[in-house]
Amino acid sequence: AQLKKPPRLAWASEVDADYYNLQLLRNGVRIFAAWPTKTSFTLKKTWKYQSRRYTLSAGRYEWYVWPGFGPRSNVNYGTLLGVRSFRIRP
Repeated sequence: AQLKKPPRLAWASEVDADYYNLQLLRNGVRIFAAWPTKTSFTLKKTWKYQSRRYTLSAGRYEWYVWPGFGPRSNVNYGTLLGVRSFRIRP
C-alpha cells in the first residue's frame, strides 16, 4: 500500500492470545514496538522508541506481529502471525 497518512495495522486473532507483539521496521531497523491487546493498531505520525523520537516519513516500512501468552514479562510468543509492508509517499 502507498499511503499519505499513518496506517491502521490489522491482523487475524489468535485463540488464547493475551496480547500481540507488534514490531515496525524501516530499512531493516526496528523503530517501534507495541503490545496491543486488540487485533489492530493505528500508528501515529510521530512517536518515541528507546529514547529516540521518530516521524513517519516517506519510505518503505515493514511490520511483524506475534501473539503473546501470559504476562508480558514471561516473553512467551507464538508463531509469527504475519508480515506486511507499506510505503509512505512524500
